[in-house]
Amino acid sequence: MFKKTIKDERIVGEQRQLNSEGFGLLYMGLLVDVFYRSVIARQNIAEFWDLALLFWGVTFYVAVRTMGRGIAYYGGKKNIVRKVLPSAVIATIAGTLTLKWMDPALTIGQMAYNGLIFLIGFSVVTGLMYWISDKKANRI
Repeated sequence: MFKKTIKDERIVGEQRQLNSEGFGLLYMGLLVDVFYRSVIARQNIAEFWDLALLFWGVTFYVAVRTMGRGIAYYGGKKNIVRKVLPSAVIATIAGTLTLKWMDPALTIGQMAYNGLIFLIGFSVVTGLMYWISDKKANRI
């Protein structure tokens, strides 16, 4: 009844690349919007729950699917520190400076304590994600 058109691999690859780029742009736009509303505009989270939940939901979905497919490759046990630590340090610095900007009354000690807790938590969660992904990849 309906004739199914056949697409060659190049067209399918180009469509997937465009979809991936579009998703990346949309995702970064949501990140910028959530950051702007919460940090710069200092809006209450109740004013933009829809966007925040969409961003966090998509983040959670992509992380779970990446781990589930075993594609978050980090290069083995020797490379995990090189893979996790730089992003953890950058996220900690950005987060700590953002907190200081939002609350100028924070002391250096409070900033250091908050930063250390965040660094440890971020590193553990990221390392755990890579570990789970590696275990899944080895089973496949």
